[in-house]
Amino acid sequence: MNNMFSPEKLQTAVDILKHDIPGAVLETLYVTLIATLFAFVIGLPLGVLLVVGDKNGILPLPGWLMKVLNVIVNLLRSVPFIILIVVFQHIVEQRRFCRYLTHTGSKHIL
Repeated sequence: MNNMFSPEKLQTAVDILKHDIPGAVLETLYVTLIATLFAFVIGLPLGVLLVVGDKNGILPLPGWLMKVLNVIVNLLRSVPFIILIVVFQHIVEQRRFCRYLTHTGSKHIL
């Protein structure tokens, strides 16, 4: 426990806070802004087109085109959940591998 708060470890933590964290925050903001831009560029026109092209809308579109647009919207709506599934699958596989290496934990899936 004494080794955890040694001056060398504290200095390493301070260096990480000074040098690595600001860059990571800027990268996070950058990725968030890019994702927002994509959502705006793709989502806004698609949403307006769906509302305007509805059968009771300002400019009704053919039924087949509305069905195609609805399929596109439904596919795009599932992307965040697919990403979440991939991340959780990776976490579960990491836990299984760690338990295999250390021979600890239960023999259940998780």
